[in-house]
Amino acid sequence: MSAAAGSRRVRPGTTASLLCLFVVLSGCVPRYGVKTFRDDFEGLTVHRMSGNVLDDPGRGGEWIELNAELRRVRGSDAPRLGMALLYRDSHRWLYVPAGETLLILADGERIALRGQGSSRSRRKAHLRGVEERAVYGISAEHFRRIAGADTVRVRILGRREYVERGFGEANRQRMREFVATHLDPPAPPPAEAAPPP
Repeated sequence: MSAAAGSRRVRPGTTASLLCLFVVLSGCVPRYGVKTFRDDFEGLTVHRMSGNVLDDPGRGGEWIELNAELRRVRGSDAPRLGMALLYRDSHRWLYVPAGETLLILADGERIALRGQGSSRSRRKAHLRGVEERAVYGISAEHFRRIAGADTVRVRILGRREYVERGFGEANRQRMREFVATHLDPPAPPPAEAAPPP
């Protein structure tokens, strides 16, 4: 029996097609994580969340991430906090304007966040439709309320319409961990006293 008789024939292009499908699918599912960047020249430390896709399903091809960012400058007690919104759809733009366009209900308490809108951060994402990004400032107090809430609903205001989502359990847990690890990290243990001479 020849080697050719025992093997299956693969049509030309099948391997390439499967490889392309794998690349497309793997690029569509972001991994959650928090990265830390340090700039010793500026005395800056940045903790940036990514891949926090809102678990509450929406309609069709929408994809929404809401990621936290914390910046600390050496010598300053007050960190700067932000929420970064990433909106993707198969074809429809949301056109997030500047102003209070990110509304959050944390256990029924309304928190309105102000941002610059997505006008400078809109693009057609190859094979993924359209993509918009907007960044919002948030106080540490409001961030802690969102992280500690049992129920969180999010409304993103576009130019003509809005989109709503809710936090799933994974989103709530990620926000709580971000607060515990980066916003309110545990104090370092006290230095041991030198033994008496």
